[in-house]
Amino acid sequence: MALSLRAKRALIAFGIFDIAVIAALIFLFVLKSEIDLKDELREIGVTVFADNRPIQEFDLVDENLAVYTSENLKDRWTLLFFGFTSCPDICPITMSELKKFYEQLDPNLKDDLSIVMVSVDPERDDPETIGNYVNGFNEEFLGVTGNLDSIAGVASQFFVGYSDPVYPSEIDNQSQEQHQHGQEQVTQQQQDPHHGAVEHSSVGDSTADDSTAGHSTAAATSAPAIEEYLISHSGHLAIVNPDGNYHAVMRPPHRVRDLLKAYEIVRDSSDF
Repeated sequence: MALSLRAKRALIAFGIFDIAVIAALIFLFVLKSEIDLKDELREIGVTVFADNRPIQEFDLVDENLAVYTSENLKDRWTLLFFGFTSCPDICPITMSELKKFYEQLDPNLKDDLSIVMVSVDPERDDPETIGNYVNGFNEEFLGVTGNLDSIAGVASQFFVGYSDPVYPSEIDNQSQEQHQHGQEQVTQQQQDPHHGAVEHSSVGDSTADDSTAGHSTAAATSAPAIEEYLISHSGHLAIVNPDGNYHAVMRPPHRVRDLLKAYEIVRDSSDF
C-alpha cells in the first residue's frame, strides 16, 4: 500500500531524528574517551597543550659536531631532557628510566623517535662529553650542547629553569657558620637569660664579623675548582610532535611504566 505524503514526511523526520541522536551519542562517546585519556595522562604527570606551540629557531651543536636546530625536531617525535653530565641525582635517574623505556618500547614506535639530552652546563659539557654521557645509557640517544645564550634561549621555550653554578663548599661553609652562630646564641642565653636580648645582638654582631673574616680568608686561600659546582634545574620531559610543536610536558618523577603509557597515548591521540 502506498504511503501518504504525511506518512512519508513523518518517516523522514524520524530518520533524521535517529541520525541526529546517533551522531550525538558518537560525539559524547568520543568526547568522554578524550576526557578519560586526558585524565589518565594527568594522573601520571602529563599535560597535553590544547594549542600549537611552535618552537622558534635556535642554534646548538650535537655530539657529532653537527648543527642542531629546530628543524631537527620536525618529522619525528622527540623527548627532550635538560640536564648536565656532572649531575648527581636527577639526571642519572631520569636517563636510566629513559634507557629502560626505550628498551621496552614497541620497535615500531622507535623509528621516528629521538631522545635528546640538552646540557645546561656548556662550560664542562662539550660535544664529546655530553655524547659519551648519553651514549652510556643508549647509543641511540643524542647529546646536545652549545653556548650559554643559545641554551638559555632554547630552555626558555620549554619552560626549563636552571641556576647559576653553586659550589658545595660555599653551601657547607654557610651552613656551618649558621650552625655555629646558633649554638653560640643558645649558650649565651643559657649563661645570662636576663640579658639575653641585649647580648644576643652583641654576640650576633661579633659572630658575623668572625664568620665573615673566616669566610674571606678561606676564599682568598683556596677558590673552588670549576669541576666542583652543581646546577639546580627543572626535571620535566618535553614532548615535541612531528610538526615541531611543543606538544606535551611530563613532570617528574619519571617511571618507565608511566613513560611507556604516556608516550603511546600521546602518539595515538595526537589529534585531540
